[in-house]
Amino acid sequence: MSGRTVSKDAVKSNNGKRTTTLTSGLSINNNNNNNNNNNNNNNNNNIYNNNINYNDNNNYNDNNDNIKVPLLSSFINNNNNNSNNNNNNNNNNNNYNNNNNNNNNKNYNNNKMVFKNEEDDSDLFSSNNNNNKNNNNNNGKELKKNALGLIHCIAFSIGGVGPTTGILFVFPQIAMVAGSSVPFTLMVATLCCLSMSSTISTFGRYISTSSSFYSYVSEGLGKEMGFVTGWLMLIGYLTLSVQTVIQFSSTTADVISRNTDFHCPWIIAAAFVILFISALAYVGINPALKLSLILVIGETLVILVFTLIVVIKGGDQGNYPLAFTPTGDYSGGVSGIARGLVYCVLVFIGFEVAATLGAETRNPKKNIPVAVVGSVVLTSAWMVWAMYAMVVACGVTNLFIISSINSPAETFARKYVSYWFSILVDLAGISSTFNVCTSAFNNLFRILYSIGKSDCNKVVNKLAITSKRFQTPMAAIIAFSSFVTVSLVIVASIWGIHTDNSWRIYGYLSYIGTIPLILIFIITNIAVIPYVKLKQPQDYHIFYHLILPLISAILFSAVLVGNFYPDVPQKPYSYLLIALGALILFGIILMFILRSKKGLLEKMSYMIAHDGSNSSNSSSNTSNGIDFNKHYNHDDITDYIPTTSSINTPRNNFVYDENFIDKSIK
Repeated sequence: MSGRTVSKDAVKSNNGKRTTTLTSGLSINNNNNNNNNNNNNNNNNNIYNNNINYNDNNNYNDNNDNIKVPLLSSFINNNNNNSNNNNNNNNNNNNYNNNNNNNNNKNYNNNKMVFKNEEDDSDLFSSNNNNNKNNNNNNGKELKKNALGLIHCIAFSIGGVGPTTGILFVFPQIAMVAGSSVPFTLMVATLCCLSMSSTISTFGRYISTSSSFYSYVSEGLGKEMGFVTGWLMLIGYLTLSVQTVIQFSSTTADVISRNTDFHCPWIIAAAFVILFISALAYVGINPALKLSLILVIGETLVILVFTLIVVIKGGDQGNYPLAFTPTGDYSGGVSGIARGLVYCVLVFIGFEVAATLGAETRNPKKNIPVAVVGSVVLTSAWMVWAMYAMVVACGVTNLFIISSINSPAETFARKYVSYWFSILVDLAGISSTFNVCTSAFNNLFRILYSIGKSDCNKVVNKLAITSKRFQTPMAAIIAFSSFVTVSLVIVASIWGIHTDNSWRIYGYLSYIGTIPLILIFIITNIAVIPYVKLKQPQDYHIFYHLILPLISAILFSAVLVGNFYPDVPQKPYSYLLIALGALILFGIILMFILRSKKGLLEKMSYMIAHDGSNSSNSSSNTSNGIDFNKHYNHDDITDYIPTTSSINTPRNNFVYDENFIDKSIK
């Protein structure tokens, strides 16, 4: 019987009782003698489409997941002459769409329902309505659906990591503490981030939303911890976004000043990047990611040529294979490697940003996990090789004093290749920092957009306003761009417009912005354990959902401790830590205030996770079902569900569970 179609249409009246007839043609019609009458009874003679599935216990189920059911092996055919007509008119049978409104203004679709064999262990009904057309119903608060594919997500994460940025700018900080073991230290950091990417991938299989960690932790540890996590996201990403602009603008100003007679102020480059990325984001994230992908390819080719030449020539003191181990006379040892891990984690920060693209990505439950894990694997393999080349270029005896070398990568490129090639290396650095800015900005745009969906305050709700033309987070773009502009104006007015002090501010922000993200990673690793164990028990695996998250949490906890021990932070870092602690404490107090208002945290969590939709038609794991509790009363449900006695089918093939209504309402 595979391949036949089922059309669910009318319910006929029999002495005032509602009955449904199932025919062997696998159509349910309202009048066995006249198929055309099916389309004339739209008030009471319609039943809902595939939002209600039948499970193998013969009970109704309002879950969005498709439930397997036993084969309805024999329908009673009351009128063989009309069955073919019914099959030919399936598209005229009215099925209710899951976008029904509370006022019972019903939208229709013509989904065909496919009836499958019992042996397939498959769903009885599966919708063919794969083309999401709710873009046409955008009310100014929806992002563009299905705008991004796997390549876009990978480009977004790789751009967020900025591997060339790590090679050119973070390498000296790692080398000063880890010595020749820089590549080994990076490999240890890769294990940390891979374990974290496994956790993100697990959540990504079930939850697709632009709020990422907020929704993940809310589902695993409750709405209170979810709010705290969201607060940490705001602190961390807002801080690092300002840091990325300072990094780009300082790099650009230094390159211009070094190669021309113009002493370029960094504030000029900062103004350019804010305006350009914001304008590009308003048009759409797709062009921004395409530009990032082109720039990543170009900068990678430049650095690849540079590293190959350095390794082939042997650098300053020859190749040094012990760099891939924690041993050697010039290694920083266990203590140095542990301290170097802090900087290595900073190198990888950004791999997780693809998680915020869930509302705009095609097949997000597959593409987001692949993008997150893939970006870590690709960038780590590339950076381990490139940083080994930097060790060779510097010479193992010079690593602990590398801070005395001004612009190490540019200096090495000029030494081992040529002056003109050193300019290409400088341009690669500008390109990479621009990509980091692009990912940081677009990440914050979507986080602020999600906050606007919380429906907690009229002013905050305005963050969810989108461009009706481009379906991009217009209000979030304006708000975030304004925040960054004001922040940079304050920095420039206090520390000046030239790069003499801007790099120092960059270092402060890098340090203080990374700590909240490390806390988020620890909390998320803990949250995945109860989430899968309790809410997805069919997929629970003791290694992936218990052992690996615990290992990841322990590793990131060690990295967190490395920020305070054995080197106790000195001024001004100690003051920055006090300010950070005060901000986190304020967020916790705010959480308790919101918690005191009954149901507010739950409402915020629901609205954010479902991208502000009042129905279950969202990008989360409840996207395909009707929220009966919010949309329909008891009478609405019973009005459209046939009772056991009214179904003319063989016994045990189709049994109505009287408890269904109570289950759905609860």
